[in-house]
Amino acid sequence: MRQILLTMCVILVSCTATWAADRRVSEIIDGLDSKSPKRQMQAAATAVELGPLARDAVPALIRATQGADLALQHEAIIALGRIGPDAAAALPRLIELLNGDSVILKYSACQSIRSVGSRSNNRRALGALRRLASSRKPLIAVPAAWAMVSIRPDDPKITKFVVPVLVDGLQHASSHVAADAVGALGQIGGAAVPAVLQVMKSENSQVQCRCCDALAGMGLDGEPAVEPLIDLTQSDAGGTCRHAARALGMIGCRPKQSVPALARLLGHSDISVRINAAEALGAFASAAASAVPELTAAVSSKDSHLKRVAARALGEIGPAAAAAVPALDKALDASQGGVVLNAIEALGEIGVPGIKVLIKRLSDPNVAILAAGELSDLGAVAAPAVPALTRMLEAEDQTARIEATVALANIGPAARTAVPGLLKRLRSTDESGRGAAAYALGKLGAKSAVADLKQALKDKDQRVRMASAYALTMLDSEHRGDLRNVLPVLIDNLGHEMPLVRREMAEAVALLGDDALQAVPALVDRAADKDPTVRASALHALSQIAPADRRVLAVALTGLTDDTNSVRRTAAYALGRHGTAAQSAVPALKQMLRHPDPFDRAVAAWALIKIAPRPDFKKQAIGLLIEALRIENPRARAELATTLGQLGADPRSRKALQQLRADPDAAVREAAEAALKSFP
Repeated sequence: MRQILLTMCVILVSCTATWAADRRVSEIIDGLDSKSPKRQMQAAATAVELGPLARDAVPALIRATQGADLALQHEAIIALGRIGPDAAAALPRLIELLNGDSVILKYSACQSIRSVGSRSNNRRALGALRRLASSRKPLIAVPAAWAMVSIRPDDPKITKFVVPVLVDGLQHASSHVAADAVGALGQIGGAAVPAVLQVMKSENSQVQCRCCDALAGMGLDGEPAVEPLIDLTQSDAGGTCRHAARALGMIGCRPKQSVPALARLLGHSDISVRINAAEALGAFASAAASAVPELTAAVSSKDSHLKRVAARALGEIGPAAAAAVPALDKALDASQGGVVLNAIEALGEIGVPGIKVLIKRLSDPNVAILAAGELSDLGAVAAPAVPALTRMLEAEDQTARIEATVALANIGPAARTAVPGLLKRLRSTDESGRGAAAYALGKLGAKSAVADLKQALKDKDQRVRMASAYALTMLDSEHRGDLRNVLPVLIDNLGHEMPLVRREMAEAVALLGDDALQAVPALVDRAADKDPTVRASALHALSQIAPADRRVLAVALTGLTDDTNSVRRTAAYALGRHGTAAQSAVPALKQMLRHPDPFDRAVAAWALIKIAPRPDFKKQAIGLLIEALRIENPRARAELATTLGQLGADPRSRKALQQLRADPDAAVREAAEAALKSFP
């Protein structure tokens, strides 16, 4: 959250960043289609750099793979792989390259097909890859096997076929071949563990290290390998010991066995082993509390890398690492920025003892900005820091003022004593922080700032006007009389060059409800925005402002097929708000009921019973809504509870709602109580 607020404030303060991806993609396409070999190579290299943002250049990249220049073909293939699933249109050409004569192009085509992933799920691709994986050329066979796994990761027949190819690759002399084998085996997971453990018995330490890396890539699926890996931590070979420690951390289970073994390694003679052990301990979070003494000692070591990693591990352990606070405080005096940054973050994650140190350090010019940033991340818990953060609003350093503003905004209403200081910044002739101050006043719910914010709506600085309109909207009831001034500013900035601003503006407009009808055309445009967060916010705003508008129905129907979960779910919600007039959405919503994600299914069920309240939909919806009550979003849980109450008394609903009486969120508890009272 702090990063979002900081980004917003930086935009309001400087607006120096530009959103130039579209221009660069146009240049890529022009360059690829030019007759200049130099421009073509530069364009392909830029496409590699942009990755998914270069998706509109896919047709031009496909054309580039059909030329005679081998180097350009290779670069274009790599670019298609970097673009990923959005480059699915290139699959037929990539398959052609698999059947070509060039080993280099075959290799890069395998890599790109792997990146395209499940969208390349067809027989032609698998057939060509299987032929290559069956060859006696490991440089091609291993990447082809990996591509097969990426296309069908859960197909047992493919797994059985490729595992022997990949374990042979682990033992190959080429580090490139071995690296591909490690990646593929890690992706396969548990089904490959027995074969990897068999190879790990090798006396070749390099092969043992590769096996450790493959197991590390499996995560929890590598659990059967914990004891063999602990045995390897006692190896005389530092490399093997280091890789085994890393694997234990990546697998992250059986802490009773793993944590003591890793803690012992913090006394190893090889510094790289100690660093990997400290990093692995952090992966166990609070379960690694028994290693706090060893990690505390590591924070005081002379090696800056070890100090940095040990501090991060203590932060991951959290409150149980309170005994390390003095050592972390001392580490803030280090000259290495990485050490200071990790120690700052660890103090915040440890809690109250660490917060006290951070507040004290706000007066230290060397670390005040970092300390304020960490306090900001803590939100309302950091309320004791408000007086010190308020004083930072007067700092000479602009960055310090911005960081303090962000921290106060993120602390929220608990920071209202800072309102006078923020008002002073807003009224200041210094242009650097006035927009940020207006934004923070809105976040704090500072109703006493309304008059100043209304005045700021007339400011010559566009950034101040935008932030003030946003803040007045957040303050709700007081802004209604100035809607004619607020709404145009919000609508204008729905087309801002920065996606974050477009999203924030859409969320603000949503709060105005049907008072913001004139924003509908701009929001309809934003529902097709390139940024998925903006699309979702625009759809939500439309559902609040004009749920019955036919234009909303049209864009919501389109949103149901979106690749992004939040957009798809918001579209379903908007259709449900449209009510019985959204009958045309019923087939698509019924299809969504079969989605693998339980929240998708629940949103679809909710929408269906709003659009077509048939008994069969209601019966199915109850089970899906109850299933979705496990989601983290409290607003969504409250909405689900209310809907269960509206569906009438049902034993399943009653039981689920009774359990929600103990929900940690007050709004959810209230919704559950209200729903239960509606039952006879």
